[in-house]
Amino acid sequence: MAVTSLVFAGAGLLAVLMPLVFHTSSRHITILLVGLLGLSQLLGVPLWFAAFTLFAFLAPTREARRNLIFAVGIEAVIGVCALVHWFAPAAPL
Repeated sequence: MAVTSLVFAGAGLLAVLMPLVFHTSSRHITILLVGLLGLSQLLGVPLWFAAFTLFAFLAPTREARRNLIFAVGIEAVIGVCALVHWFAPAAPL
């Protein structure tokens, strides 16, 4: 579960940062699914942060706890990205 949480958080971070790389809207299904994962991460970051923190406290081994702490850190970065995305003023065109 800890490794899955770490992979999910890492994929979410990549999905959140993807609009910085791909500026065009594509009709390719893979890019649309990654964009959907990014949106779910932006909206669900409080839930994932709290869940991974709770799982880190309940982790039975040191390695699992370490992986979950890394996942919490990645979710914190996604939280900062979400704050910037939702509350930063838009740049003029």
